Amino acid sequence: MKTNAFLSTRCLCAAMTGFLMLAAVSCGQKDNGTGLVSVKYPQLPQGEDLMLSELVGEPEFIVLDSDTAVAYTPFAMVNVSDTYISIFSIASRTPLKLFDRSTGKYLRTYGGIGRGPGEFLQISSVQIDEAGGKIWMMTYPDINKLHVYDIAMGKMEDVPLAYSTDDGSWLNYSFRVDGRDRNITVAVKPENNGCPALAWCQDYEGNVLWEIPKTYSFPEDNRAMMDTDRNVQGMLDVSYRSTNTMQDTVWLYGGGEAHPLLTVSFGQTEQSEAAGYADDNYIYSTTVLPGHIVMSVRKQGKSVMKEGVRHVSTEPLPGVIMDRRTGDVHLGGVVNDLMDGEGVGIGDFVDGYAVCQYDAASFMEAGRTALESGNLSDAARARISEILSALSEEDNDVLMVAPLK
Repeated sequence: MKTNAFLSTRCLCAAMTGFLMLAAVSCGQKDNGTGLVSVKYPQLPQGEDLMLSELVGEPEFIVLDSDTAVAYTPFAMVNVSDTYISIFSIASRTPLKLFDRSTGKYLRTYGGIGRGPGEFLQISSVQIDEAGGKIWMMTYPDINKLHVYDIAMGKMEDVPLAYSTDDGSWLNYSFRVDGRDRNITVAVKPENNGCPALAWCQDYEGNVLWEIPKTYSFPEDNRAMMDTDRNVQGMLDVSYRSTNTMQDTVWLYGGGEAHPLLTVSFGQTEQSEAAGYADDNYIYSTTVLPGHIVMSVRKQGKSVMKEGVRHVSTEPLPGVIMDRRTGDVHLGGVVNDLMDGEGVGIGDFVDGYAVCQYDAASFMEAGRTALESGNLSDAARARISEILSALSEEDNDVLMVAPLK
């Protein structure tokens, strides 16, 4: 089985009320990929799955450095740029580790876990900005500023956000950095948190370049958290996840405008505290790709407390695929026809790449399957064969990285 920390942590269902004042609702209406499409999950037809090979270019395979114990990161969250691969973990609370993309060699660790100067307790989001030579991090408990590290020297500075919240809540922001124009686009959860804007663009000094005023707020007990994958060029994508069962909207922000893209109604609108752990809740997670929106869906089962930890069983259901060019929506998923024919997790699409992560033992199995039946070029087959000839189960993870078309 493929190791996929994002798939296990990104379970989505978020509340949205009052947003219809911002845009007209259309169902299946073509609107250059930025119009809102609203559908009901039980009424969606079954359609064809998307093949990963349709969405990406030529894949490359990278064996991460195994020479030092610091290279290992359990439950890894991966970000990719032209030259680098970064890895951190929410589950085990690790600092950021940087690898050379071409060789997989471990380069440096950025930040530290703690409460001292320049330290943090947890990383929530990372962007590698090669144009500016920086690594940007959103960390906890530093909710109203970003940590910025010089890639070459490792020196850290703080960049303040233009607006802040008054509730001190965690994971309130999503961001996207443009290193060439030296600006940051930020979106904030629409809650009664004292922040006047829904989204804004600022320079590195905190001066606001444009902003979108907040015109609505989530209801209480929404349990919502934000996800941003940065797969759409020049735009900040935002989707919400929580354990509630209310309908959700996927957004794009850019140029001073907010574009709601997709709302999927599951027929439940509970907002109470208990609704988050009720049987038969829908849990879903969404990502925006250049030409599609893809949503994974699960149904929540029994919830029990064991030694102070809540354990929730889930059942996978058909996912949702929307063609952003036509507005058509149907049930389906993304299949990794390049490798083993398994489903591709929503969290495998980030920073304009599909990034599939395998531990060494899993890659041995998936790699052999790919050589037999994968939709691969001769060069990719040769690279897999080269890796398999030298790989042992004690080695570090292997990544398949492919650019989104």
